[in-house]
Amino acid sequence: MRLAQITMTTKESIKQEIDKLSEEQFQLVADFIEFIKFRTQKIDTSPQKRLSEFYGVLKATKPYPGKEEIRTIVGESLAQGILNEQ
Repeated sequence: MRLAQITMTTKESIKQEIDKLSEEQFQLVADFIEFIKFRTQKIDTSPQKRLSEFYGVLKATKPYPGKEEIRTIVGESLAQGILNEQ
């Protein structure tokens, strides 16, 4: 038997079994199917790929000052936040 025939036979037998289920059993099967879909969805966890989609899309509001300048700005901002808490 070919794989396509086996798959079709399996699908048909599942459909027949689903038709025999009570409403409560049917809801459990529906919930299980949603769970399987959720568990098998591919989630892209690579921030580089997601961020790269924006490359060149958004206009810069001011020129990039450089890494050292950014570190200074962030350091001053953090220090100011600490001083404001006290």
